[in-house]
Amino acid sequence: MEDITQSLNFSPQNKRTKQKISDELRKLIIDEMNSGSKPKKVAEIFKVQESAVRKIYKTFQMEGRVTKKKTGKRRSKLSDEQKEKLCDWVDNDCQLTLKQLVAKCFEEWQIVLSPSTVDRALKHFHYSFKRITLNPERRNSRDVIEKRYQYAVEYNRLMAEREKMYFLDETGIQIFSRASYGRSPKGTRATKNVASIRSRNYSIATAMNHESLYYV
Repeated sequence: MEDITQSLNFSPQNKRTKQKISDELRKLIIDEMNSGSKPKKVAEIFKVQESAVRKIYKTFQMEGRVTKKKTGKRRSKLSDEQKEKLCDWVDNDCQLTLKQLVAKCFEEWQIVLSPSTVDRALKHFHYSFKRITLNPERRNSRDVIEKRYQYAVEYNRLMAEREKMYFLDETGIQIFSRASYGRSPKGTRATKNVASIRSRNYSIATAMNHESLYYV
């Protein structure tokens, strides 16, 4: 029995949650169970799950079947042309929900589909659900494109004389000489009487060109 398990390359390290058990191994499991061995012992011998041993032997007792039941590929309700049309709808309006697509399929072809069927059809063409990126229509209008082009032309013309270009900016700063935080009993406001509330105002202006920064 050890030679058989070794030839089938079964080891505890290769044990998986969902095992693929060949028809040859199924026959060996059934033969071992018919010889009177317990499911737990059979599972240890062939390095499979005990639940799988019980299921295989139960199927043999009820149906007399040793091999795994073969299932055929389910036929799709949508043809390839209809799936292409489904993708076209999504390309034209990416906000369409699965329920809306189901309704459009029924309106177009009188086919009753489930949202999961439509989802599988879209996934077949590598469509996925994601956050929408808003793209303003005016951004790519003809007049806006022309304005961007004129800006680029004017910018290149000015950059030819960039040593004559200066950028100016100004900002204001207020400086308080009093503390902003203090202590007082819980539930009361921290207050202080002062003659007047004044601050010093400073203005800073700077200019810069492509070579250096100038302070004013």
